[in-house]
Amino acid sequence: MLTFTVVVAALSLQVAFVSAITPSSSFSQKCNNVGSIRMPLDFPGDILCFPAPLLLKSKVDLIVPPVFAAMPGDS
Repeated sequence: MLTFTVVVAALSLQVAFVSAITPSSSFSQKCNNVGSIRMPLDFPGDILCFPAPLLLKSKVDLIVPPVFAAMPGDS
């Protein structure tokens, strides 16, 4: 049950991140440079733009974080 909870928590963060960087998101609309995407930050007034090719979706991005989150620690 604990492993399932960790996997769901990790996947929900990944889904939120991927949905935040999609072209239809408000984050991507605020960059002045054509072909740039705004990265979500903690402070709404800060704008950090990256070229879109650096932020492509990958299947590995949805698999690796939950695997590491589910691994037992040394403590």
